[in-house]
Amino acid sequence: ARMGSRGKPRQGTFFEPSTVGAAPPPRADHCCVALGGHIVLHGGNSAHGSLEDMYALNVGAAARGGAWQWERVSPQGEVPPARFGHSLVRVSDTTAVLFGGADDNEFRLYNDTYTLRFSFEGTPASPGTTRCISIAAGGAADTPP
Repeated sequence: ARMGSRGKPRQGTFFEPSTVGAAPPPRADHCCVALGGHIVLHGGNSAHGSLEDMYALNVGAAARGGAWQWERVSPQGEVPPARFGHSLVRVSDTTAVLFGGADDNEFRLYNDTYTLRFSFEGTPASPGTTRCISIAAGGAADTPP
């Protein structure tokens, strides 16, 4: 926790923001990364197995009192296989790196890397379209014996 002026932790407040758009289905063990005024969500595990979908939550409109907007993203390029328990790390406002994870559908542990580049169109006040404009792959998957 950040410390206040007298060495005491500052207090924060949890709140449930108002959202519009089709929210992702329930999941666990997914990953998220903040890029620009968006939070990008990828994969995870559902009651039906591992997921490979991607969503973007535009949080920029909240600065003007508006609702946060969900949008499903359809990536271009080589899409990572369904997985959970992986990492997604910000490199810049438009780029993230995905690493590793597991797939309970095929009992795989992944040791692969994907670079995701995004294009966020529109403005915080007038959201546009989020595109994952390229995915570059590298690495390998390991199937336990």
